[in-house]
Amino acid sequence: MPSPRLVSLLAIGLVGMLSPSDAWAGPDARVYVTPTFNVSYAVFHPVSADRWHSSLHLWNGIALHPHVTDHLSPFVALGVETEVLRSDGGTRVQHTPMSRVGLTLPLDSASWLEIMLPALSVYAMAGARPPLESAPAAARMGLGVNSFWLPLFALSETATLIPGSYEGLVELLGDGEHRFMLRFGMGF
Repeated sequence: MPSPRLVSLLAIGLVGMLSPSDAWAGPDARVYVTPTFNVSYAVFHPVSADRWHSSLHLWNGIALHPHVTDHLSPFVALGVETEVLRSDGGTRVQHTPMSRVGLTLPLDSASWLEIMLPALSVYAMAGARPPLESAPAAARMGLGVNSFWLPLFALSETATLIPGSYEGLVELLGDGEHRFMLRFGMGF
């Protein structure tokens, strides 16, 4: 059974999501609940013909941001990655539950919108990938950096679209075997 404190924090977050300006339970007890979304392209190393070697990733989740200061917000996010995996043998869609823990730097102040669309987010992530035909289930861990505004700034200044998110992950496949994944994309 969840603790009363956890239920209270989730209720405060729900109030924050429905009415962000009124998300208060005291002078410093704001908790914002924000949606998160990211689309990215991944490449794997090592690559072999019988393994999945590239994929399109869609991350959808919910993040809790407790108020610390107006210029820094820690967060915890839970979500699902939908992966469209490609190999020499075909294409497969897979869903992987993932979590993220990190810090968000809002552009100006800690409003709900600026928490959701930050200048910069830095995070660690972990999850468990279900088994594939050619590979067993795997633990997945990594680090990521995301800026919603970086691609828009680059587009306005240089007419060049660049990724706003960069993630590096390792999949631990068992028996000491592992492979690396680099992902580049855009999101919030």
